[in-house]
Amino acid sequence: MMAEPMDLGLVTDFLSKHAGKHASEMANVDPEALKKAKDMYLTSHGRLPSRPSPQPLRPSSQLEAFTKEFSSSVKAFLERSRDREASAAFAASSWDGLQREAARARNWRRPFEVFDRAAEKVMTSCCIEFLLELMPYGEYSSALTGGLTLAYHAGASRVPQRDNVLLTRLRVQAASKKEKTREDILELFDSLSERGKQTKARIRLYSYDPDLRSSAEALYMAVLDCVRHSMAWLDARSAAESFKAFFQQSRYGSKLEDARENMKIKAKQFDDAVDLCLMRQVSDIRDGVEWLKFPANATFALAGFVKDFPTMAREVLLREAQENQARAGHFLQASHMQPQPAAAALARGFAALTRLFVVVHEGVQQQGIGLSTLSHLCGLMACTMRAPGMYTLAFFCGLHTAANARLQGGRGVMIALTLQLLRALGEVTFSSPLDPTTVLQRLAAGDLETICSVFSMALSYVPAGMVFVLIDGAHWNGTETRSAEMRAVRFDWSLAVQDLYMERQVFARGNSGAEELVIAGAASRRA
Repeated sequence: MMAEPMDLGLVTDFLSKHAGKHASEMANVDPEALKKAKDMYLTSHGRLPSRPSPQPLRPSSQLEAFTKEFSSSVKAFLERSRDREASAAFAASSWDGLQREAARARNWRRPFEVFDRAAEKVMTSCCIEFLLELMPYGEYSSALTGGLTLAYHAGASRVPQRDNVLLTRLRVQAASKKEKTREDILELFDSLSERGKQTKARIRLYSYDPDLRSSAEALYMAVLDCVRHSMAWLDARSAAESFKAFFQQSRYGSKLEDARENMKIKAKQFDDAVDLCLMRQVSDIRDGVEWLKFPANATFALAGFVKDFPTMAREVLLREAQENQARAGHFLQASHMQPQPAAAALARGFAALTRLFVVVHEGVQQQGIGLSTLSHLCGLMACTMRAPGMYTLAFFCGLHTAANARLQGGRGVMIALTLQLLRALGEVTFSSPLDPTTVLQRLAAGDLETICSVFSMALSYVPAGMVFVLIDGAHWNGTETRSAEMRAVRFDWSLAVQDLYMERQVFARGNSGAEELVIAGAASRRA
């Protein structure tokens, strides 16, 4: 069967719906441009692409052999019976004809329910075509429709009444037995149709499942086998069959009974196979949902975390800072329960120094001070990074460039940072093996090594938290007289106690010929 050519309208719809999202000119394609593209495609490929044909269902070798044997046996039976109506019924291959024969058989069995239960008659019309969803087309569908039409035709045919004196009570009893069997056969086909009606909606989803295909073929062969045995049983024109049915009693028709039971079993197995396919699909859906649940939950959790992070982080930092401060305070009190006189003198000297330098940035009132946008950014950061457990030490070199400035060069940087740190620590008792008087004298003399040692010692007394050091405009101290002093600056970060986190951020504006010093473990580089 040739595949039908592709509709160019689909191309236009696709371009307008999809390509138009990325290129507005593709939303409304010019018909002439589309025709030109079609001609170019035909020139290149010879024809337009076609939709792929559905893959045909392949019958098994057992089904193929059974179908041929069934058709041959039924045709032989019809030739022997010489029943033209039965032959015409078997030759029918339409579902409309099958439904008419099924309705005629039901109406013959229930003559008083034809008008009162018309709705039920419509609902119970033959729905056994669900089998064809799993069977190949052609002779297989014809065999099924023809066989079932023949079965319903035979079921709707009345047993001829003959005025023969030889017809005795025995024949009447045999005819009654055959009449009951006729009812059982038709009811069995009806029940199969009802079962198929409930199943048909799901069949298309599982048509390529190998287990379901196998069960469908087994049911297909069981139905046709039951049809074949029903033909011989319902041959009402044979008087010999009637007497034979009486004398053999239960043994007569055993093959038909076996065929009926086999069809019931195969129908049940087919239902189970469909249910199994449904359960597999539900299980696959459940596995897919479970697989998607974890990243979805993680996404929602991450979104909530991002939303609540500022508040949560502040609460956690405050709580941890308070706990760490309490532990550190208790430790310091236990360690320095009886402070030495030298330590007390050193503490008083540091306190005097902090009172001496109240104004750290002494060049604010000067004109032409060396501040930039980056300097203002550093000042903004120094103001915002103030919270419990956070110590921000800032120094702006551009404010201390005057000739008479007291905080010039590396000494000025370290004095300013040390005084800020001492003021942030408050009333802390320092213990040092050095003589407090000597330390204070060296500080007053501006000894850079002593200043760095005091800064490191004060840093070790930070209870818990984060220390931020911001130095702006280090290039102002890159002159010949100040560069050597800047290189001598040392931060002894190794003295930090446990649970002490420090960040060193240095903002330096570089210019040609000036030295930039990054104060982070005494590392420096030249511009």
